[in-house]
Amino acid sequence: MLASDFWTTNLLAMKSVQDAVGSESIALYIFGSALRTFQPNDLDLLLIYDRQLLSTESALSLRRRLSKSIAMELGFPADLVLLSKSEAQQSRFVEMEGAVLVSIPQSEPNSSCCGRAGSDVSRICSMAARRRA
Repeated sequence: MLASDFWTTNLLAMKSVQDAVGSESIALYIFGSALRTFQPNDLDLLLIYDRQLLSTESALSLRRRLSKSIAMELGFPADLVLLSKSEAQQSRFVEMEGAVLVSIPQSEPNSSCCGRAGSDVSRICSMAARRRA
């Protein structure tokens, strides 16, 4: 399993992430070291929102809630970059960073992912915490 697949699976196991990526107004991407390692120091995420469907204030609020809930679940920081759809297109952030889309599989629209994900992520996050200590 690739590190990016691991983190995508574990993110999608979180209710807060499922709710966000199930919305038409939001796209969530993983980038940075989490694409290459199972033990990143933090989880770098890009949150792209559609200004036609979501206000900037609502997007900022969602970013704060997701950052907090993901960090609490994983036990290490989640850094969320917030861009509007037009900013993301102009900056070409996704292409430049090689970011990977976090999305619910089409065949399982209400999937909470595999049941083992929680234990796997807990084990790996514990290893990462011990390594940083």
